[in-house]
Amino acid sequence: MHFGGYDSAIEASFFIEEDALRRLRPGCHDERGFLDVFDCNRDVILCRGR
Repeated sequence: MHFGGYDSAIEASFFIEEDALRRLRPGCHDERGFLDVFDCNRDVILCRGR
């Protein structure tokens, strides 16, 4: 999934594999669900990427 967001006035764009999001919430299958998984697990995702 490709996500975009803003940090103040700077636009940030990044990619996270759908399988990674499904590991956090099995059964997730649409864009809205993936966005919710990301939002609910943002701290975990950001820490694992470092």
